[in-house]
Amino acid sequence: MTNRDTVDYLLGRFSAAIGIEPLALNAAGACSFSYRENALITLEVPDSSSEVYLVGTVMTLPVIDPPSLNAFYARVLRINAFDPVARGASLALDPERDQLLLCHQHPIAALDEVSFQNLLTNFVQAVAATSALLTEGASDTSPGSRDYALRAHLFSQRA
Repeated sequence: MTNRDTVDYLLGRFSAAIGIEPLALNAAGACSFSYRENALITLEVPDSSSEVYLVGTVMTLPVIDPPSLNAFYARVLRINAFDPVARGASLALDPERDQLLLCHQHPIAALDEVSFQNLLTNFVQAVAATSALLTEGASDTSPGSRDYALRAHLFSQRA
């Protein structure tokens, strides 16, 4: 069984477990789906890769004045570096589509049905939470406006 076959099988089991239409990789080794309308998620397994790549659309980049845009990007970088909301994934820009993405990769050999379902569920939640955090803060892009309170809230939940 190839890595693509493994991920294809796990996608089928995942979609059956959560009661959505069957998911499968296409000929290019990719699959996109929207789960509970929270986020558009794309999985990719390149031909010779031992990793599955997850990409989630966090938001369309805002059209705002340059000073506010600079503050927005500064906030994105702070979240990327210091905030646990992304759960180990990284924020990235897609300049062709003007979108902010959350990206993660995971070794396929470390996956079974349960860990794959947990991986996808946690990733979808991370995309939705990151989107909510950035959308909530869209009206206030000043440095540190909500970041400290959010970190305190998230860390208190982990304790």
